[in-house]
Amino acid sequence: MLLLLGHYENFPNTIHGIARFTYRTPQKKIQQAIISAFHQLNLEKRKLEEITFSSPNCELSFELGIGEDDVFTFLDKNEVDILDSAVAKKRLTFLDFLCVLKYHVVNGVMKRTPLKFDYYLFRFAFSKNYMELLICHERGPRHVQVEAIMDFLTNHIRNELAERYSITFKLQSVWTV
Repeated sequence: MLLLLGHYENFPNTIHGIARFTYRTPQKKIQQAIISAFHQLNLEKRKLEEITFSSPNCELSFELGIGEDDVFTFLDKNEVDILDSAVAKKRLTFLDFLCVLKYHVVNGVMKRTPLKFDYYLFRFAFSKNYMELLICHERGPRHVQVEAIMDFLTNHIRNELAERYSITFKLQSVWTV
């Protein structure tokens, strides 16, 4: 069976946000930066107030997986190596991700109380000199709005591109509901 690495075949038709970017660099560098940035997010915990207005005692962590046909595979070091190899060999049209935003209220003695999580689907669609980021909020309380997560991810990827390759991309347009 041939897996469609990076592509989730059941990506929803309901889209809550679209951002379009242009770039003047090899597409594989953009894709590798996205993969690397998302892998790094899987390893971090952040304060929710870094992304959106929130109480200062709320912690945010990410669980990102890459689409493979009709499932998502957690983006760990092994999966990053597989993806980097695939990107180096051929042009991927899509990079689809499941992103679970996990929220925990942390009190003074480091007791962590989970809140309901948000589930987002991201699709990066690539053409010659531009890419689109499509975002679907699948379910959850939307502690982080679509535009806020879009801005956060864009900045995170932009920083990864600058650090790895000393390049960037340009935001052309944004649409959210």
